[in-house]
Parts: sequence; C-alpha cells; structure tokens
Amino acid sequence: MTETINLNNDFLSGSVITIDKLADHIEKMYKHNLNLFMWGNPGIGKTDAVKQFVAKQRLTNPDFKSYYLTLAHMDPTDLSGLPMFIEKDGVKITSWATPEFLPRDPNAVGVMFLDEYNNASGAVQNACQQLIQERRIGNYHLPDGIFIIAAGNPEGQNNASTQLSAPTKNRFAH
Repeated sequence: MTETINLNNDFLSGSVITIDKLADHIEKMYKHNLNLFMWGNPGIGKTDAVKQFVAKQRLTNPDFKSYYLTLAHMDPTDLSGLPMFIEKDGVKITSWATPEFLPRDPNAVGVMFLDEYNNASGAVQNACQQLIQERRIGNYHLPDGIFIIAAGNPEGQNNASTQLSAPTKNRFAH
C-alpha cells in the first residue's frame, strides 16, 4: 500500500509534534522529498532529532551525510562564495568560489540542515531562498540527493527571530 501525504495530517503544517516523534516525521518528509521547517523553542531537541534521523539513515547507507549550517552566524557571501575573476573566451568574468562546506559530489545523499533560519539576517535568508526554491546558489547546484531541513524559533521568541517571507513559507512543510 502506498503512503499518501495529507497536508492536514498530524505531521505537517499547523500541527504540534512531540520531540520524541520528530525523527520519525523527518523520515516521512524525506521519503516524500518535502522540505521541512521545524519550529520550536531553543533547546528542545530539534537538532538532536535531525542527528537521530541521519544516524538511522547511515545504518542502511554509510554515505548518507549531514551538512549543518547555523545561518544566524553567516553572511551572504558565506553561502554564495567569494567573487573571483576567471577568463572565458578571452574575457574576464566574475565567478563565485563555492564554499567548502557545500556538497560537491553530484551523487551525494544526505541532509542540509539550515538551523536558526529565522534568526539569520534578511540577506542570508534571501541567499537561502534560491537554494530552497531552485536548489542552487549562483553557479552552485545542490545535488538531487540532498534533503533540506530548516529550523527556527517561534516569532517573538527573541529579538533576532523574524517572520519568514511568504515564498519561503510556501517552500516548506511546517
């Protein structure tokens, strides 16, 4: 029997999930290739749930990797890379040096975990928008086997947390 996803189901938008069930729900999103945004107070175990999911995946696929980015500590160039000049057809053009922490293997499988998403600056969130929507940043393309998970604190939780833009909200199951 094929499992179907109902957007009003207990593991998607608008529902509360206990932290001990979160790793199981991450697995459901992964199986359906749906970007996931986890909301919760600081210190409740969102990151640990992602680590549990990754550990479980590694039992069957040792090549399953985790790419952890704390967005609140980043600048836009940390994601897009630094500009450099290259010569193409006798003309110097601007290209971007891909950050070393982004997966380069086109066959890579795993999770890109964008932590503290709504505590990041607007410019960093904008850079992530292209990654989430188009699975690329500039010339860099995120491998198809990489699943995107983001996490944030409820709006108003602290002075740094901001409201997500409508396009960002629409790209995630919450």
